[in-house]
This record gives sequence, structure tokens and C-alpha cells, in this order.
Amino acid sequence: MTKPYMATFYFRCDSEADESRKVAAMQAALEAHTICRKWVARLGLGFHPDTGGLDYAPALSPNDVEEYNSDMERLFAIASDPYESAIEAWKSAGLI
Repeated sequence: MTKPYMATFYFRCDSEADESRKVAAMQAALEAHTICRKWVARLGLGFHPDTGGLDYAPALSPNDVEEYNSDMERLFAIASDPYESAIEAWKSAGLI
């Protein structure tokens, strides 16, 4: 069972544009962590963001492989460091 996730973000905002960018960055970080936690819950320490979904077969069904690949594509598009997100998810799950 995964632990609930709680994060505190501190940003200094000098303008509305800065605030908007920082909110977007915070939302992206939270989404990245959520994606990683989902796959850590299913794959444990075997989860690595750069591993393709087919490499997890037969543990993942064909539908799961599609979902995994889609999630990893999204993760790499939004995360500043997908590997850091994975490590944080392992920590949140108590695996490291």
C-alpha cells in the first residue's frame, strides 16, 4: 500500500506571469510524481522510466503496456527530471 503524498512548494512570485509559470511547474511536478507512484505501486523497484512497456511483459497486459508507454511519454514531456520523480516515488512507497 502506498503512503499518501504531501508536498510543500515555496515560490517567490514577482509578477502574475511568474506566478502562473510557477503554478504550472508545480502542477507538472505533482503530475509526474503521480504517474511514477502509479507505476511504482505496480512494478516496485523494477520501475524505470526509460524502460519500454513491452520489457515488463508478461507482468503487464497489452493494455497495460499501452497505458504505461503513454504515461512515460507524458512523464518525459512534463518532468524536469523523470528519474528524480521515480526515486521520489520509490521513497514515498518506502522502497528505498
